[in-house]
Amino acid sequence: MLETFIFTTGKWPYRLLFALSLMCAPVASQAASQSAQICFGTFDLPPYGFYDDKNPRRGMLRDMNSAVAERASLTYTDRVMPLKRINKELVKGGVTCATFLPVPWTKRDLIQVAEIIPNLDSIVVPRKGLSITRLEDLFGLTIAAPRGSYAGTPIMTNPNINRLLTNGYNQSAAILKAGRVDAMAGSEIAVYHSLSVAGVSTSDMGKPFIFLKSPLWLQCRKDTNPAHIERLREAAVQLRAEGAFDQIMAHYAPRHTE
Repeated sequence: MLETFIFTTGKWPYRLLFALSLMCAPVASQAASQSAQICFGTFDLPPYGFYDDKNPRRGMLRDMNSAVAERASLTYTDRVMPLKRINKELVKGGVTCATFLPVPWTKRDLIQVAEIIPNLDSIVVPRKGLSITRLEDLFGLTIAAPRGSYAGTPIMTNPNINRLLTNGYNQSAAILKAGRVDAMAGSEIAVYHSLSVAGVSTSDMGKPFIFLKSPLWLQCRKDTNPAHIERLREAAVQLRAEGAFDQIMAHYAPRHTE
């Protein structure tokens, strides 16, 4: 059963909130989910979200979501699930909001609430010996990418690129290490995290090719309470100005902030 955690907000200092968010364990509660004012969905791609309840770190995006909801004084749940399912739940209404890349369908169908991270590189990391400097260099090659990622973008739609869809970045890194694909694609933070978990150093790989530069946005369904949207937007703007999101990102991806 997918587990959720409901938070009752208070006016806590951010440092205390962040410390507590790292210690809290999810608690299953259907009633809590129904009473939550905001139901977040976070994809189970480390380090953005960790599905393993034994992991002491909840995940970068889960901590950002919790910081925004707490500052907005809104109760909420945050469910960890595959990205493809989050897309479906946002359409069906099982998820209210999520923080992820704005793509054509989300810009059309969701409210763009607030920019959380201004610039996130999405990269293709090839096996050693391959040089990828443009999209056309991927023609005829096979790349590993998580299911549901980068929907509608050329890297997922161009018929000249072969794709092996995986259950997540860790699986992508494992099959790249095993030589089953030529490269893996994803956000810089998650790609290098998963390669590290797989025991692959940057010297063992080719030079990364940046195929997309995009911000991460908090995005919500259009039927979300307008008052809640404004409170979320105001909270996110305040936290970003205070550097709170930078602190969280540095905790989960120190290499990215160097």
